[in-house]
Amino acid sequence: MALKKINPPSASGPGWYVTRYGALAVLRLRNYSGTTLTLPGGFTPTADCTYRQAYGDVNIRMSGNVTLPDVPQTIWDTFVYPVA
Repeated sequence: MALKKINPPSASGPGWYVTRYGALAVLRLRNYSGTTLTLPGGFTPTADCTYRQAYGDVNIRMSGNVTLPDVPQTIWDTFVYPVA
């Protein structure tokens, strides 16, 4: 029996990457400089999520809208949230 590589569903944009692992999604911000982004369908949370970070609140909404604080530097962070 041969091993088969499984590629989880993922999406990305400038400075962000989201990957879905079953009922969880992982949003990675890598050198992200914006204050908003929109997640594609299939990667939206089952409930509104707010993450309190040292640089301000990050909100991930059921609508797929992600709002970030307006900070002078780029953001490098990772968020895990439930998806349907």
